[in-house]
Amino acid sequence: MPDGLAAARQALRILKPGGRLVLTGWHPHTPGDERLPARHRHTDWRRVLCAAGFTGLHCAGAPAWDAAYQGIYRTALTLHAQLDTALAGLQGEARRRLSTAHLLHRVAVTAVRS
Repeated sequence: MPDGLAAARQALRILKPGGRLVLTGWHPHTPGDERLPARHRHTDWRRVLCAAGFTGLHCAGAPAWDAAYQGIYRTALTLHAQLDTALAGLQGEARRRLSTAHLLHRVAVTAVRS
C-alpha cells in the first residue's frame, strides 16, 4: 500500500473497540538499504500501527517463512506457465522480487483498537 499510515488509520476507524487487526508484511533486515525498492526500505509495521493509534502490538517473524517464500518463487520459475495466468503472475512477481528477497524478512503483526 502506498501510504501505510493512511491504511492503518482507516483500519482503526472501521474496527470496533477491542477489534484486532492481523496483517503480514515485510521488514528490511537493514533499514534504509538502497538495494531495496523504496516502499520496503523503511517499513516498520509496529511503528506505523502505533502512530495510527493501535495498542497491544505484537510482531513476529521466523526464518522458515523467508525460506518458504523464496522457495515458492524459485519453484515457480522452474515451471512452464502455458495458459495458467496465476502461475504466470507469480513468475513475474518472482522475477521482480527474488533478487532482493534475502534483504527482507516476513512478519506477522497483530494490533488492537482500544
